[in-house]
Amino acid sequence: MANWFKSPQVLLQLALSSVKRFPFTIFSGLILTAVGIWAVRIGVAEKQDQDEFLSFLLRVGMTASLSLPLSFTVHLLLENKLQRNRIFRLSLINLLFGILIFVYFDLSSYQQSTNVEERIWLRYWSYSLVFHLLAAILPVVNKKNSNAVWQYNQTLFLRTFTTALYCGVLYLGLAGAMLALDQLFGLDIKGHYYAYLMFIMLGFVSTLIFVSGIPNGVQVQDDNQNFPKPLKVFAQYVLLPLVLIYLLILYAYAGQILIQWKLPVGWVSNMILSFAVAGMLALLLLYPFGTKDRWIHNYSRGYYIALLPLLVLLFIAAGIRIDEYGFTVLRYSLLALAIWLTAISTFMILTKNKYIGMIPFSLAVTAFLVFFVPGINAWSVSKRDQTQRIQEEFKKAGIFDGKQLKQGVILSDSASDKLHEDVMYMFDQHNVTGLEPALVLPEMIANDTGKLVKINRISTWEVKSWLSDTLKVYGVRDEYDRYNDIATAIEVPVTVDSAVEVTEFILTISGSASASRTNLNIPSGNWKRLVLINPDKDETMFYGNGDDCVGLFSRISDGNSLNYDGSFDTLQIQGPGLNDKYAFYSALKRKFPNLENLKINKDTKYNWGDEGMIIQGKNSILAVHYLELKYSEKCKRFLPYKFSGMVWVK
Repeated sequence: MANWFKSPQVLLQLALSSVKRFPFTIFSGLILTAVGIWAVRIGVAEKQDQDEFLSFLLRVGMTASLSLPLSFTVHLLLENKLQRNRIFRLSLINLLFGILIFVYFDLSSYQQSTNVEERIWLRYWSYSLVFHLLAAILPVVNKKNSNAVWQYNQTLFLRTFTTALYCGVLYLGLAGAMLALDQLFGLDIKGHYYAYLMFIMLGFVSTLIFVSGIPNGVQVQDDNQNFPKPLKVFAQYVLLPLVLIYLLILYAYAGQILIQWKLPVGWVSNMILSFAVAGMLALLLLYPFGTKDRWIHNYSRGYYIALLPLLVLLFIAAGIRIDEYGFTVLRYSLLALAIWLTAISTFMILTKNKYIGMIPFSLAVTAFLVFFVPGINAWSVSKRDQTQRIQEEFKKAGIFDGKQLKQGVILSDSASDKLHEDVMYMFDQHNVTGLEPALVLPEMIANDTGKLVKINRISTWEVKSWLSDTLKVYGVRDEYDRYNDIATAIEVPVTVDSAVEVTEFILTISGSASASRTNLNIPSGNWKRLVLINPDKDETMFYGNGDDCVGLFSRISDGNSLNYDGSFDTLQIQGPGLNDKYAFYSALKRKFPNLENLKINKDTKYNWGDEGMIIQGKNSILAVHYLELKYSEKCKRFLPYKFSGMVWVK
């Protein structure tokens, strides 16, 4: 019986030992589990007005998650020879709590703004990257022997893989057992219990499994010569072939650029970064074998030398995007990563790859500079650059003079789209308009019920709606606004440059309302959309009797009428300030050369759909968006039966 209890006793002792050795880390895992379960319970209960509390739980959960690598690092630092120094221990623990408190309130500042989802997660992943890199190097930062750095990190690598495997198997096994109890015994186990199990595994269990396998003195393995063969096999037969494939593709692409003398496409950056990551990982995994295998030593030097020409390509690709569109958080990060890769490659070539600890250390410093140093971090640089660009665009359009916005400016659709998109980008990424002080986000905005609400308590969609309505006053409309203008027959002046495509949106009724697009190649000049024809496609043209070639259409806005005379191929529109004719059937045959070869059936209507057709009149343009035809025996041709569209006039 004693033997039967031996294994659980060993596990319990191991768990208690891990709790004693890494108390803050395991406590962080417990908090993460508790927060996840609590959030699920709120979702299951469908409680109202819980957004603020859920935001609080999100911040606590993020902070607890970030505490895992940070507290793990602190615990290992406390195990070194300075552990007897009480002042050092207290200072390190106070520093840990100070950083976590700062992180919590920093994340809270993002929660107080609008459109927090993407911005707060970018901030979280920035912290996570820096803290994990610190965990990879700080406990062994005083080790000049690279073998100690490698042994320490290979232990972390294997523990991460083992933890993921154990937790995955445990979750699938326990979830399967719960499902069996539900199906076989009718226990009615609700779906949220599986979510509870998932958070238990992700938080407490995974943390306990990870730290329980960390041996004592893991950071002082200077003389350890134990090099796991599976790591060498993985690097040699999986990573190296991938590195070689990437290398051949990238050098072939570089050769194509030189031969054709054309600029690289932006996607090449992804390929170069993939090559850099795979190659560096293979290099790190193979590092201890380099003293025994000459080819590994040669690979280590050759990799960095082969990487340098590709980094030139990376700089060119990144520079093109930055020159065209300016700095964004991701482009600035890409440029910083390119600079770091150049610096670390040069360093490794000069030092003959002796100090592998410089890789995580220098990357952590770079990440800290890029994401957290005021004035030069990615958000600050992006905000300054994009603000300057958007203000220049508005000045060029004649809307902004540096202090205030001007009304009455006529914009082309493409220019209006670009300006609207730029302002929305500034709001999404930086919570500003980019046109300060002329256009500033207010502290309070009316919600859909008309009640004034603080801007950080209102939905992102409602803030964007307010911003779009404000921009509309200055002639800046997006595609959705122009679609609404057409659907309600609002007159909107449009400036059209020669050979520029103007996009018009129409209403398509097919079960639900949706927008479909027609690209119009309109001659140069100033135009406005004036007359709306049958937007709901529910009216048909009246021909009197089935063989009559003359039809009348009454479903048209602003007191206008539309007549069609099939004998003379004349579609005429008449109304206040508008009288024009269009050669309808001739335009139709140009659009469909095989029209007369269609099978003629008196009772058949040919549904053309939403491709669009432009008919040039004397003073206007008729844009037909939707068309149904019927065949006339008298006229011996197809006649317009039902259609909708828009008339553009100068």
